[in-house]
Amino acid sequence: MLLQALLAVGLINSSLGCNVVPPPTEAPVTSAPVTSAPAPATTTGCQCGKANRATRIVNGVTTEENEYPWQIGIVSGPGRTPYCGGTIISSRTILTAAHCTKGTTATDMYVVVGEHDLTKADGEQYIRVCAKNEHPNYDSSTTDYDYATLTLCNDMVWAKDVSPACLPGTAGAGTEYEYKAAVVSGWGTLSSGGSQPTVLQETTVNTMANSACCSFGKAYACTDLTSRMMCASNPNTDSCQGDSGGPLVVSTGSNYIIAGVVSWGYGCAQADAPGVYARVTHQLDWIKSNMVGTTCPR
Repeated sequence: MLLQALLAVGLINSSLGCNVVPPPTEAPVTSAPVTSAPAPATTTGCQCGKANRATRIVNGVTTEENEYPWQIGIVSGPGRTPYCGGTIISSRTILTAAHCTKGTTATDMYVVVGEHDLTKADGEQYIRVCAKNEHPNYDSSTTDYDYATLTLCNDMVWAKDVSPACLPGTAGAGTEYEYKAAVVSGWGTLSSGGSQPTVLQETTVNTMANSACCSFGKAYACTDLTSRMMCASNPNTDSCQGDSGGPLVVSTGSNYIIAGVVSWGYGCAQADAPGVYARVTHQLDWIKSNMVGTTCPR
């Protein structure tokens, strides 16, 4: 059985592992009921999934400043260190992991956007969360359906350092995002149980089919991995504590698509234990039903 205590606040680093530690136990908070919402309006003059870079940086190194403008950190208040990550998908909606938000009142959370270096005032903004939705089927014992959306109290203004990732074009199995190079980013620890970096980190991992993941080593049984999950790995690199909820994006050549949400795993960067991500395509309709605000076209 999975050691689900690995969930929590993941991290990412160069030779780090993918592990998430469960948040402190708190009284459960009832999520707002899921209601269908109209699709967010599309804003002209902006593009989703466009990275800001002069040169490509991979393998667990510091990102270029605001290279991934969809990256946010979830914090307990302005000036605090992020304990989870998330992805901008509309001007008022953040996609993250349910294990990052369960047991926390929405109004006790803020997101920091346009952030790069946590030690500097470099244009970041702190926006309060007004509502949250954990997936109604989220199971903390198995980490299945590890999806949540946050609704911000105010709209973000699209800029070079603040813009959304693109959502997949269609819902379904999402096998088109398997066996791809993918970028995962966050302010998570640089090793299992290690220290957090002060600047945003990224690394490149390779996604795979679940059947390949459970035969990769002895860490996971095939029954541990549901169709809502997707694995990714690369030698000596991974997401880790504090990266939970953050983005796993795949490049289409001109845009980045959000394919996964950092969810759980055994340790960080263990050779036989790929990182496990919530598969976005599987619950794309649910994610869209909880989006408000405006978004950008590809």
